[in-house]
Amino acid sequence: MQNLTLKEFADKQKVSVVTARRWINAGIAPPHIRCGRTIRFRPQDIEAWETERIQEQVRIARDRRYPG
Repeated sequence: MQNLTLKEFADKQKVSVVTARRWINAGIAPPHIRCGRTIRFRPQDIEAWETERIQEQVRIARDRRYPG
């Protein structure tokens, strides 16, 4: 599969390109490749990042339900 552009990544995440850029600047976006102004995301990096975010949200929900 081909690397995704910033717009394709944003569309996949259902967020604006501005939000995707904010994620990059905040260091919370998946790993990406930057060549000059061009930003690309490898599909496997996006998948791993999504899995990590899901697991994090599950931990947060579990901790809320069963504190301590």
